[in-house]
Amino acid sequence: MRQGETRRGLAALVGAMCLVTACGEKSETSGAEEMKVAEAAVFNPDAWKDPEIIEINRQSARAYFIPFESVDLAEAGDPSASAYFKSLDGDWSFHFAPNPAGRPAGFEAPDFDVSGWDTIDVPSNWERRGYGKPHYVNADYVFGANEPIVPENDNPVGSYRREVDIPESWDGRRVYLRFGAANSALYLWVNGAFVGYSEDSKLPAEFDVTDYVRPGTNMIAAQVFQWSSGTYLEDQDFWSISGLERSVHLFAQPETHLRDVFARTSLSDDMSAGVLDLDIDVTGGGEGYAVTYTLSRGGATLASGEASPTDGKASFAAEIADIAAWSAEMPHLYHLLIELKNEDDETIEAMTEEIGFRRIEVVDGQLLVNGKVIMLRGVNRHEHDPINGRVVTPELMTRDIELMKQLNINAVRTSHYPNDPYWYDLTDLYGIYVIDEANLESHAYMNGGPDIWLGNKPYFYDSHLARVGRMIERDKNHPSVIMWSMGNEAGLGVAFEDAAAAARERDPSRIVGYEGTGQSTGIHNPRDYLDLYTPMYDRVAEIEDYLTKDYGKAIILFEYAHAMGNSLGGIKEYWDLFWREPMAQGGFIWDWVDQTFLEYDEEGAPYWAYGGDYDEGRNDGNFLANGLIQPDRTLNPHANEAKKVMEPVAFRMADPATGELTIINRHDFLDLSRLDLSWVIEEDGIRVAEGVIDTPYIPAGAEAVISLLLPETNPSPGREYFLTVRAVAKADYQSLVPEGHVVAWEQFALPWNVAAIRADRAGGTVRVREENDTGVTLTAGDVTLVIDSRGRLASLTDSDRELVKTPLVPNFWRAPIDNDVGGRINETMAIWEDMAASRKLLSMETARGEDGGVDVTVEAGYGDGALGYRTIYSVHPDGRVHVSNVLTPKDGKLPEFYRVGMTMQAPGALDQVEWFGRGPHSSYSDRKSGAAIGLYQGAVADQFHDYSRPQETGNKVDIRWLAVTEADGAGLLVIGDPLLSVTALPFDNQDLALVPGGQRHGAELKPTGVTTLNIDLAQMGLGGDNSWGFWPLEEYRLPLQSYEYGFWLVPLGAGDVARDIARRP
Repeated sequence: MRQGETRRGLAALVGAMCLVTACGEKSETSGAEEMKVAEAAVFNPDAWKDPEIIEINRQSARAYFIPFESVDLAEAGDPSASAYFKSLDGDWSFHFAPNPAGRPAGFEAPDFDVSGWDTIDVPSNWERRGYGKPHYVNADYVFGANEPIVPENDNPVGSYRREVDIPESWDGRRVYLRFGAANSALYLWVNGAFVGYSEDSKLPAEFDVTDYVRPGTNMIAAQVFQWSSGTYLEDQDFWSISGLERSVHLFAQPETHLRDVFARTSLSDDMSAGVLDLDIDVTGGGEGYAVTYTLSRGGATLASGEASPTDGKASFAAEIADIAAWSAEMPHLYHLLIELKNEDDETIEAMTEEIGFRRIEVVDGQLLVNGKVIMLRGVNRHEHDPINGRVVTPELMTRDIELMKQLNINAVRTSHYPNDPYWYDLTDLYGIYVIDEANLESHAYMNGGPDIWLGNKPYFYDSHLARVGRMIERDKNHPSVIMWSMGNEAGLGVAFEDAAAAARERDPSRIVGYEGTGQSTGIHNPRDYLDLYTPMYDRVAEIEDYLTKDYGKAIILFEYAHAMGNSLGGIKEYWDLFWREPMAQGGFIWDWVDQTFLEYDEEGAPYWAYGGDYDEGRNDGNFLANGLIQPDRTLNPHANEAKKVMEPVAFRMADPATGELTIINRHDFLDLSRLDLSWVIEEDGIRVAEGVIDTPYIPAGAEAVISLLLPETNPSPGREYFLTVRAVAKADYQSLVPEGHVVAWEQFALPWNVAAIRADRAGGTVRVREENDTGVTLTAGDVTLVIDSRGRLASLTDSDRELVKTPLVPNFWRAPIDNDVGGRINETMAIWEDMAASRKLLSMETARGEDGGVDVTVEAGYGDGALGYRTIYSVHPDGRVHVSNVLTPKDGKLPEFYRVGMTMQAPGALDQVEWFGRGPHSSYSDRKSGAAIGLYQGAVADQFHDYSRPQETGNKVDIRWLAVTEADGAGLLVIGDPLLSVTALPFDNQDLALVPGGQRHGAELKPTGVTTLNIDLAQMGLGGDNSWGFWPLEEYRLPLQSYEYGFWLVPLGAGDVARDIARRP
């Protein structure tokens, strides 16, 4: 064994791993003994290449806390107020080298000349400061899979230096230097002397630098390698960027000081009392010292104790009656104060923790919190800032949790690494269940089998166990952490089985989870050494099949509903199952935030950049843009669908006519007293009645039936009536959810149908002005319609105002969404892209209608007769035009339909849109439950959503009518016959087209002076069970068969009210 290096065997011991017993045992040494450790720090220039070297002279892991010199300072909680704390965040001198050979030799020497170096801020990722290039590959390594070999020619190295003044008052204390995270391997020097080495890009690297620093000016020098042997365990699906990416600080503790704290909390069997087992580790010796603890809430002391450490440990036990248990819905916290006192009973060190009491267990195969079966309404979250990369501010973290709470999300998987420590403070405070995941992923080797899995490689064994164990030590006091995840998609192996066993031994209060093989096995594969079954991307049918088997373990999807681009179709079917099946306890959507970067083009316009935008070579494009939200925390449209299906309150009405309403409380702990209930009735989207519901007492998990006293009404002919019931947050509902926020809603069609009364219309006759080889021209009052020689509606004018800029033609294609591209659906559907261009006119006949109108019947063929298409244009004397379509496939070899509809362009002056249908955001056949039927309006330009890559966008389903108009209301009204699927966009459909191999960005699209209308019967659903092969569910596809649908085109004059005209028969 090389001196000062952790090798196989040593890392598995209690001290190095901190899994079986407390971390403090490694450091229970005198100052002289600590000096021996420092002297053992032997510089190894090749440590970054050696998978068996995971640290040199790094301190064993401990809970993340800041010690203070007094109780008052500890209670205030401001580290900067302590005389024994120094933040090293800020400017450092920086040198970037493209490879290790380019490192500045001797840079660690205090007198080394760095006057020619740049300055970089810490924390930061150097690629986001203009050094090197960010790389994105999904399931492989940027440099290829060739473990354990680490590249040397293309392996950037960042060298950092800064001075720090150490006060005289620090003399005689132990001084620790803590790097929050260094990506991926860190060497450290102080005053020219080598201190140590660390791997694991997402956990602190803490070093005892007592014997390296001196009062006065000191030089800190650090060197960060982008790639190391540890990189083989960090093959996550995100940007590969590097640097000192979390805070760096120094702190000084007394020679005898608090080393670690483990506050184990649980509940009594009857859930009424809190159970505290408290271990406090003290290091540095010291006779006559004592440790005290005080547990309080709201200023009232609930438990306290004092003890002298024995063998460096003081342990306490307490039971607190009438406990307010912690849960995501009611995150009650208790204040823990710990003091270390000297022989004179003086407090020489103090620290605080906010802890919560909750009981986590698996009973009869189900996950229970505080004795209740819970539902995990979860999401996977990468740490991402659109400008700063992996450096996420406290404000942005808080914003994330605020949005999650408002979107009905109650759980986060820290995919795929331990997050910034402050994140856990927030999840404790505001109430989010956390699956804390170790920084372990070797995706490229996941499918290789036992001989290939890195979990079976002896030289990676210690690193696997250390990454799990050190995570547990850092985060063990956070009540929000309910499960330890040993990593992600890293295959299996003995290292994982041993890590699971060690985790349970160290922390039996939580459960252990892991999904190492993704979908690679193709079968249900619950592991014996795991508490639950946590697969990824199982479809609804697969879950249903699993539940028919007697595995005895609840299923929780660690990843599902791949939200890439315009996605999340079919998520309602997942939640219908989750709410129905007791052994299906939810899952974690992939994922929270699009991981695109904010960049600016040559004209200064912003756009979201993804893989390939940095000329970085091999990449996986925009596969990292799969969030519910955009990087600036704007909601993607599908976030609304996620919120809807995960609502913690549901409403049911078997017969809306009776007013009998079933209210289902799906909260796990809250009754409904923190919500206000109300109802509203709308007539064609206009509110006509509303009322308040006296909120009944409904405990969590229960339901009740009430009767709504709806008003008597005299329904108007031809109108639709909808009842919407809402649950709205009171001020005390949950933190970060504002008063008045709609938590849940449901809409019911009321059976108040009165046949429309046919309106009297101006008499007259449609005139056929021309009928020749160039087509047919018809007039009805001020309206003129032209059917061109190809049988297309080429012009529609009202008082010489042109409403059609390009002809109305059949449309079978949509701009492929990311799910289409990943599943190669667009390739299967390729024949439909140019099908419209193959149009061949077969016949065109004109006939007089019964009411003085004229019908123009057009028969056309497509694809050399593979598809027949009949269109009848019926022009009525009042200027209304009815368009009816019949599609008849004549070649059974055609694929199913991508889209059944028509498209046209109106003048760009028609830049306002109003509609009665689902909204206000986009909706699709398999993603519409979160879009209520109503009356909406806005600018046409706002109907487009700037996904990272242009794709199908802005659709609206269940459309009764839609109007595009100028500001004065003049324009074109489209009325469904039956309901329509409609898109109104400010540019050509082709602007959304996929450009294979091209880098295009949604933000590049600008209005082009047209308003494109896609007037469809339907298009294929979005899908989203995954984005690399699964098609939408069968019920949301368009089988190859005949289709028939129609719609009205009605010119609107200035001042016309579209909703009134739309309801005239």
